[in-house]
Amino acid sequence: MAEGIFKASFNRRHWFLLLIASLCLSACSTTPSPWRDDAVNALHAARQESADKHLPTEFESVHIAFSQAELLLQQGKDEEADRFYQLTVIKGRMLHKNVIAKTAQLLHGAGEANRASLERARERAILQAKEQAALANEEILSLRPAEPAARPAGSPEKANRKGAKRTLYLTFDDGPSPLTLTIARYLKSEGINATFFAVGRNIKGHEQLVKDTIGNGHTVANHTFTHDARRLSASPSALNGEIARTAALLDQLGGDGLLVRIPYGSNTIRRRISQISDPSVQIIDWDVDSNDTRPEGLGNHAFIARSVLNQLKNRHRENIVILFHDGAGHQETLAALKELVPRLKREGYRFAGLSRESQVAWVRKPQGTGLVAATKSDRRPKVRL
Repeated sequence: MAEGIFKASFNRRHWFLLLIASLCLSACSTTPSPWRDDAVNALHAARQESADKHLPTEFESVHIAFSQAELLLQQGKDEEADRFYQLTVIKGRMLHKNVIAKTAQLLHGAGEANRASLERARERAILQAKEQAALANEEILSLRPAEPAARPAGSPEKANRKGAKRTLYLTFDDGPSPLTLTIARYLKSEGINATFFAVGRNIKGHEQLVKDTIGNGHTVANHTFTHDARRLSASPSALNGEIARTAALLDQLGGDGLLVRIPYGSNTIRRRISQISDPSVQIIDWDVDSNDTRPEGLGNHAFIARSVLNQLKNRHRENIVILFHDGAGHQETLAALKELVPRLKREGYRFAGLSRESQVAWVRKPQGTGLVAATKSDRRPKVRL
């Protein structure tokens, strides 16, 4: 009898657990992604850590992965969205490791007694960060869109692509710095006009450098005054002030203060763009990120060149804006340009400079037309390689 009671109790418990499990599975089936909560937590943590330790580039990488996941989710591509949510988590871990490494570096000078242990901690943190970077790179490679299927010979699209000469717009952020003029002179020697988006506070003391860059045939445009994403998103007046202060400096030097690139891309302040007061401001994003701010790019020009070439394979429009950086510490960018420019010329690419009339990679047209659907189908995902 006791055995029968036990079996009855077991059966009731068994069916109850099955019921709970089925309800959970049902609920899960309506959840957009099991990774989304983790990705949201990773994004918030990354934002806080990057702000505390001044690592905006690493946060941008996390933010881009999360934004792409949200976009895919809205399009009903749940499986692809889930992979980008996972990528967000991986990149968040990478940022955390980089914070540890930077903290160890700062503490390194605390005293001779702790120097050896701090150095070991720093090396371990850097090694872990590199391992996470390798994992993230593998994940990104798996997310690359497949090449389009071959079309029949003589089809209109194939004929147009074969006959069209694609135009590249080289752009450089975060200057001016002593490197800016070196890049400007090299590009002039190659017959290329480029666009340099200058940070206002970097212009002070480098006014002649800006004039010389313009004198070499390039455009110097507006990259806001402080390059502080939090300040830009704080209020409409802060955003307009950042743009206006740099515009005033550039107007005195012959630059174009109304051609603007928002630090880390326009998505960081998307809700504020329509609140820009000057109707002539045009905001420009990019199509290809050279990844020259990544740790791999800062120390390896071949990585930068490979990153650009790999992304160009998947960009099939005629006009493509490429993002580089000319701030201090980007000597590898110049070396990468010297490798890329001759090769891209051999492959038939043309080069041109941007202006406010250029309808490429724009987010906001001049004359206050507000937000527009600006050539973004080919620009997303903006994933770093």
